Amino acid sequence: MPDILMMVLGVTALFGLVSLLLPLAERLSMPYAVLLALVGIGLGVLASSTLAGFTEYEPGAETLLAVFLPPLLFEAALTVDVRQLGDEIGPVLLLAVVGVVVCTFTAGLALWPISQMGLLACIALGAIIATTDPVAVVGIFRAVGAPRRLSTLVEGESLFNDAAAIAIFSVVLTMLVKNEGGVLTGVLGFLRQFIGGLVVGYLAGAFTMRVIPVLRGNRLAEPTLTIGMAYIVYVVCDHYLGVSGIVAVAAAAIGNFMRYL
Repeated sequence: MPDILMMVLGVTALFGLVSLLLPLAERLSMPYAVLLALVGIGLGVLASSTLAGFTEYEPGAETLLAVFLPPLLFEAALTVDVRQLGDEIGPVLLLAVVGVVVCTFTAGLALWPISQMGLLACIALGAIIATTDPVAVVGIFRAVGAPRRLSTLVEGESLFNDAAAIAIFSVVLTMLVKNEGGVLTGVLGFLRQFIGGLVVGYLAGAFTMRVIPVLRGNRLAEPTLTIGMAYIVYVVCDHYLGVSGIVAVAAAAIGNFMRYL
């Protein structure tokens, strides 16, 4: 089967399965993210043992990121309380950027003396393992009624920590492959990717805010436009502007959501 048909079949099958798991999670009184993780593990075991035809098609990480990450991150950013996030933007960026940088270099420097890899390769590995996904924690917070400030800190940090780690990884990988640039080049590259993604994404969200009134409240046109904008912003930033597409998608969702304030 051609690769594109395998991609369409796999994505649509996963979407159908995900839609069925939500009521099942409610019936089982189980966090939705935990059930998704368990089913994902089961699908991986099943595919490796019985569905040999599916294992022949191995999409790269870039393909998976481009297909799944923009809508997931966009939806997550839309659910954040923008007013509360604005009040807590300092601690959120401290956790999502400074915290990720510290964890990345701590892991990389700890691995360097005991590995056969160079320092840059160790830092790249540190960027991969520096972040955690708190989606299950956020779901539990909502279920038990955790304090709003705590939920906002965790949700806001989760929006930007992956973006910071990927930006660090991209800069370090470029330095590793091209064998050029020093610490200052790396720092400037990271700042350009992160801040550039914030600016471009926010401008895209603000532009969408201007266009939406033209749709006159059409319930089909509005979600189509916003989801399409998430994909466009991700691809344009990541492949043409050289800034972080992940940061841009999160910033675009926040900029788009501010029309409700």
